[in-house]
Formats: sequence, C-alpha cells, structure tokens
Amino acid sequence: ILIGLSEFDIPPLDPLFHKYEKFVMNSGNIRGELILSNNTITGLSKLRILNVRTYFLDDVFRLETDINIPRISLKGAIKINCNLNVFRIANEGYYNLTLEDVSGTTNFTGHVVNDTWIVEHFYFVPSIGKFKLYYDDVVKEKKASTPVTCKRDSNDYYTCLKQSFQERWQLIVKGLPEFDIPPLDPFVHKYGKFELNFDEIKAEVIFSNLTIIGLSKLRFLDVKPHFLNDTFRVEIYALIPNMSLESDVKINGTLNAFIRTNGEDHINATAHDVRGTCDVIGHVINDKWIIEHFRVVPSIGKLKVYFDNLFENNKEFTATICKRDSVDYSACLKQAFKEAFPRFVKGLPEFDFPPVDPLLYDFGKVVFNSGDIHAEVALINTIATGLSKVQVSDIRPHFLDDVFRLEIDALVSKLILNGTVKMNGTLGIFRIASEGPFNLTAYDTNGTWDMTGHVVNDTWIVEHIRVLPSVRKLKIYFDLFQENKEINDVAVSFVNEFWPPLYRVMLPITSEAWDPWLTNIVNKLFSKVSFSKVFP
Repeated sequence: ILIGLSEFDIPPLDPLFHKYEKFVMNSGNIRGELILSNNTITGLSKLRILNVRTYFLDDVFRLETDINIPRISLKGAIKINCNLNVFRIANEGYYNLTLEDVSGTTNFTGHVVNDTWIVEHFYFVPSIGKFKLYYDDVVKEKKASTPVTCKRDSNDYYTCLKQSFQERWQLIVKGLPEFDIPPLDPFVHKYGKFELNFDEIKAEVIFSNLTIIGLSKLRFLDVKPHFLNDTFRVEIYALIPNMSLESDVKINGTLNAFIRTNGEDHINATAHDVRGTCDVIGHVINDKWIIEHFRVVPSIGKLKVYFDNLFENNKEFTATICKRDSVDYSACLKQAFKEAFPRFVKGLPEFDFPPVDPLLYDFGKVVFNSGDIHAEVALINTIATGLSKVQVSDIRPHFLDDVFRLEIDALVSKLILNGTVKMNGTLGIFRIASEGPFNLTAYDTNGTWDMTGHVVNDTWIVEHIRVLPSVRKLKIYFDLFQENKEINDVAVSFVNEFWPPLYRVMLPITSEAWDPWLTNIVNKLFSKVSFSKVFP
C-alpha cells in the first residue's frame, strides 16, 4: 500500500502529496481560516500497528487501529487568516513541521451496502511527544528576492538572466500556489504514457505515482534567449548533481533482440551528474509568452536502477552479447545459449516463435524404400517433450562470403514423442495399411545441429538445418493392428528388437523431412532481428 496501488487509484503514501486543504478553526483562543496547499508528508512508512479492533452492528462497520509513528514531517505552502489569542495573523508562507512519537487510534466508520464497505468518517486525534515548526514568511521572502530585471539590449543580458534564474529558482521550487505551480522538490506526477521506438528498444511505458527528488539542487550554467518573429525561445543549460526517481511502471515491448517484457513493477532510479539543455519555445501573443514546447535530452554521468518483478517472466534470461572477433567467441556463444534457451522453451509470441518444450509437429510425410521398410509413413499431431533439458557441449560459428553457419553439439538425455502414425507399406514381414497412436522414447540423443544460410541486408536467412543424431536406446509402442492385438504386439517387439538397423535406414530420409520444418521455425526469430546485433 505504501508504494501506491494505481489499479485502485491509491497514491504512494510515503511521500504523500496532498494538493489543497482548508480548515476553519473556532475553538478556544484560535478563530479563523487556515489553507494548506502543495503539502508533502513523509514518515508514514515507519508506521507501527499496535492493535486492531473491529465492530459490526446494524450494517455499520467500524475499524479501530492503534498506531505509532516515530517521526513524521510535513511541508508545504500555508495561508492563514485568524485571531490567535490577542494576535491578529493574516499572512502566507511556507511551513515545515516535524512531529515525533505520534500515537493514537484511527477510527474508520461506515455502512456496508451490497457487500461494499462505504467509509463515511475517519477520526484521528493523536498524542505528540515532540513538536517543531518552522515558518517562512513568503511576503518577506518575495520582498527580499525582488526579481532582477534583465534587458535584452544590455551587454550582460545572458549573465543577468542566469543570475535571475538561479535567485528565483529556490522560490519556484517550493511551489507557487497563487499560480497553481506545485512544489518541484519532491515533484509528483500522477500518470503518464510514452512510446519508445529506436534501435533495439520498442515499447510502451506507462508510469503512475511518479516522485522525483533533487530538483532543488539544480544549478544554472548558462541561459541563452532568442526572439524572432514573435517567437521567444530560451535555452537553459543546467546541472543536477543527484536526482532520485521512483514510480509504478508498466512496460510492454522489446528491449533488444530477445528480451520481451509485459510486466509492471515499482521502480527506483538514482542519477548522478545529470546535465543538458532545456529548450523552451513559444509565441508571444498580447504580451504573454505561450510556451508550446519544452524539450530536454540530458546526459547522465551515472545511473542506478532497481526493480523487482518487471521481468518476472524473464528472470532466467540474461542478454549476453558475444563478438565474433573475440578469443573466446565459441565459449561465449555457449554461455549465451544457456542463458537464453529457457526463454525459447516457453516460446516468443512476439516473434511468432513456438514453445520448444513441448514442441508440436503438425504433419510430416516421408517415403522409405530400403532395408526392412518399404512404406509411406506420416506423423500427425506429434508432440515432442524433453528438449528443455538439452545440454550443449560446444558451439562453432563460421562466416565466409556472406554465408553464416552455426554448429551446435547437443545432448538430450530423454526425448519422448507422442502422436498419430499413418503407414502404408511393409515393415519386415508385416504388411501395414492403417493409422493409430504411437509413443516413442529415445535415450541419450546426441548430435550436431548444423544451421546454414546467407546474410542478406543484415538478416540471417537460415536455409538448411541438418541433424543426424545418434541414440543410445530407443523404445517404441504403436497400435496399427487394432483388430489383432497379438500381431500388433509382435510387430512392436520386432521394431524394439531391430531398431538400430531400422534407425540407420530411416534417419537420413527423416532428417531431410525435418529440414524445412525446423528452418521455418528458426527463421521466425532470425528474420526479425539484426544479425550484426545478435552476432556482432
């Protein structure tokens, strides 16, 4: 709750920003009106709940909570018009209030209507261990800081503007309620949305309950005004030594060739040595400057960002970049594959890349005409499981005359295939013209995945994927003699007994059939990414 619940329109509670409140006091020696604006409250994150009591009677629900806050501070703008004992006060300014050891009972009361608690009253009368108030008379401050008037035709116009901006900034940063300008430190912005679309970053970013701290330390390094044809422009070169930011964010997009996120989180960022030029431009109409554009592209000396769950679905993925001219290129590729493969296992829908485990093979047909098998065989709706456990022992890249080749030595300890097989032909002594379910388990499937293709316009177009794996052990079951279980069992036993020679005959032909299917899958990815960025 402290960081805010944007889905319920609940803002962050530490710091808590409250724009405006008016109080009428008519008790004892105090009679009058008090207006507080642009208020910032800090310290609620340290609140301790000591006890909770509930009451429910005649559809009225009451919640009492005994709390203690060790230290809480409030600051903002104040306007007061009242009688305090024999004194008459009518003034405005800024206040800074610190309370220590704040204790008391919060009382929430309201009716329950249609299973919804409608809170109607909130009472809190705290005891305070220590109280400290600072008040800054804004009228005196304004008098003391009469703005410097700078004339455009003067020799020191730029220097004068720089001095004037710096002197007035501390007044502006506190907020100017008479102009509806909120405090700028901390600066609170409720909601915003923007799109990123450059290089490897393409995403929509939505932020809410944004709080920026550090603008009060802004230093004006240079100010350059321009006035031409009723258009006034000011370029302000400024520096902020340290700035912190926190916000709820929601990001939907891609951050490089492989990282995809569609998540939300609370984010904290700290920036050091933030500097750049603020370009403010607009027309002057009826002696009023109407600002139409405000542009700033700052440089940042050092940036540190913290988030927790933004990449909740991508935790196992790290974007390791390997350069082709490095000494350990193959080892780097192997590590990068290991880091990225869990993302491939789940699939990359933004690239139309299917999940790898389980992997679906819709349909494939081959004709065998050698050894003990002479038949047309089709596999239908076959599901392969086990590829997520692949172990890569080596990766070897080759690049020559715009042809890129990638060899991946891989082992799958247990690969299971389930689906439907349709066969028309002979298998040993058996004549088969039927279809039925099958399942196959292969142990220690080991081989080299050989991917080859041209690089065209910085895109690797994979043209062939060849793989001829060896298998240590294979076990299969099928039901192609559904009216005669005995014959089916004999046929299954025959295949399980003589699978090595059958496998040697079938493998080259099957590999040719896999080639276009596998090539189509990997091109879904590589056709959409830059070759020079994936393999720089």
